[in-house]
Amino acid sequence: MKIGVLAAHFPPHGHVSSRRPYFTARILKDLGHDVTVFTSDLRFASNAKWNPNTEGLKIVTLKHVPLEIDESSGVLEKVLLLCIRFFGTLPFGVGKRLKDLSLRLFFPFRRDLNLKISEDEFTGLFGSLDWIIASGAPWSLFDLAVRIKTISNIKIALDYRDPWNAINEDIVLDSLGRYNSNFISRYIQKRNLRLEKEILNNADLVTTVSQPIAENIKRVGNKANVSIIYNGFSSIEQLMTEKINLDGFNISYTGTYRKEQKIERLFDALETLFENSEYRSTIKVNFIGVEVSSSVKPILKPFYEFKNKYPHNVFLTGFLDRDDVARYQNSSHMLLHLNYSEKNGILSSKLFQYLGVGRTILFISDTFSFSEKLVESANAGKVCSSSVEISDCIKTHYENWKTGSISSEEINLKEINKYSFEAQIGNLEAILKKS
Repeated sequence: MKIGVLAAHFPPHGHVSSRRPYFTARILKDLGHDVTVFTSDLRFASNAKWNPNTEGLKIVTLKHVPLEIDESSGVLEKVLLLCIRFFGTLPFGVGKRLKDLSLRLFFPFRRDLNLKISEDEFTGLFGSLDWIIASGAPWSLFDLAVRIKTISNIKIALDYRDPWNAINEDIVLDSLGRYNSNFISRYIQKRNLRLEKEILNNADLVTTVSQPIAENIKRVGNKANVSIIYNGFSSIEQLMTEKINLDGFNISYTGTYRKEQKIERLFDALETLFENSEYRSTIKVNFIGVEVSSSVKPILKPFYEFKNKYPHNVFLTGFLDRDDVARYQNSSHMLLHLNYSEKNGILSSKLFQYLGVGRTILFISDTFSFSEKLVESANAGKVCSSSVEISDCIKTHYENWKTGSISSEEINLKEINKYSFEAQIGNLEAILKKS
């Protein structure tokens, strides 16, 4: 098959949203398909670079342009675009809010990513494909996929990494920003729901990362046939990652921290453990990537308080590149995972990365949904709901480490390997062939 993968980010762009499109393209290519990646020229920071193997992949970079006024713009559109430009010049954040609101109201698909493709280029770029797989968000890529479909008999697969319109509140984090309940917000919500339904009606295939998001998509577009392709891990990626020397017994958490997560139970457990001078001198906790911006500093207050009390036991970093994160994961003795309080529908891609590393997962959770069941069924770690359980779990694995008896033999590799990217994209290939 000739397959196009449409993604906002792709290596060497190291954003987390690059991972799923990359492994989709890489593995489909390795399975013998002719794969072309269409991605944007969005810039990335020097510490956000990722250089996996892209050999054999055709990569077409499309230009991302600011909202622009050209000959095709109508009078009303020109006026609106001029107003939005003006809003962007206003000080103190007022302009930013007005600009964002105007984009939500009038240019929803051009708000996050506006790829410049002329009508003449469409056939040359996409005309020979059998399938185009669009990775969302941004949802403008789904709109682009529908436009591509109109030029020929190309089939389109819409791949949701996240929900677009959340009918089920369990699948979204309030801390990531939600609409208010005023009239304008309600109008935007209804309009976006209508846009999503229209786009779903044009899809030949819909895929997503979890059952709760799949159910949500079906509620938006009740005719949608949705398949689940889980986020995975790459065994090859892990094998190629070097270890680093970490002193002592290391527990590591990688990625951002949200206010819905509760770290206090871990700190309570460690407080008890640190009454023992041996534990206090040996156990280290690394929080890699939590200090991503100044806006997260308030929710990191418990981290800073605990670090001030135990400066030699706590290590926090800002964003690190993918290879450095993998080194911490591979070099740790336990990997920390935190559920999202009262949210049962969020399945973090980080959990699958942890499974691929093969270290014991310390999963702090007060619910028992798919994520927790997966860890237990794979015998990949321990789900703890109280500080006493956390303390006992750390103590057990510390003593095993101390005596050299830590072993991965009990891990259910057969269960874990179901969630490798190789297995999951193999499932996708089978679906594409049938559809």
